[in-house]
Amino acid sequence: MLLERPFLTKSLTTGLTYVAADASAQVVELRREGGGLDFKKRATRVFGLFLIGCLYVGPVLTAWFNLLDARVPSLLGRTALDQCVQAPLMIACIFSLASIFEGRAAEVPAKLRSKLMPTWFTALWVWVPTQLLNQGAVPLRYRVVVTNIVSYFWDTYLSIESHRTPADE
Repeated sequence: MLLERPFLTKSLTTGLTYVAADASAQVVELRREGGGLDFKKRATRVFGLFLIGCLYVGPVLTAWFNLLDARVPSLLGRTALDQCVQAPLMIACIFSLASIFEGRAAEVPAKLRSKLMPTWFTALWVWVPTQLLNQGAVPLRYRVVVTNIVSYFWDTYLSIESHRTPADE
């Protein structure tokens, strides 16, 4: 299906990766907190992240990797652009969209002020080596898939971080 419908496949697999990652994050949170959200709030959170993955992250990454591959011949240049341009914007959008889907739009500015830069700096440790390998050795058609594999672990962390309140820290 990846070869016949690459855009759709990459978008759906990204959405499913977000579902799996957020479900894992919620398990971690339930174990840590001993309670948690009610079922409706958990389902809303997972569904919102599924939509973010399918309708935003998957399509954006597909187009982004295509653009980088077509316009930036240097592996270091592609990785630098990916991590200095795309990464902070992606983190900001995920934090913002997740909050909006969960009915917490008013929290977005404070969340971005307190979490964006530290999360992005952490992301650099994960994604620079990943993208050097991904963009240097993986064929273009499989790059979003490889990103989704690493993304499961990163998005679990990102979901936990996104939902952590100042009282948790």
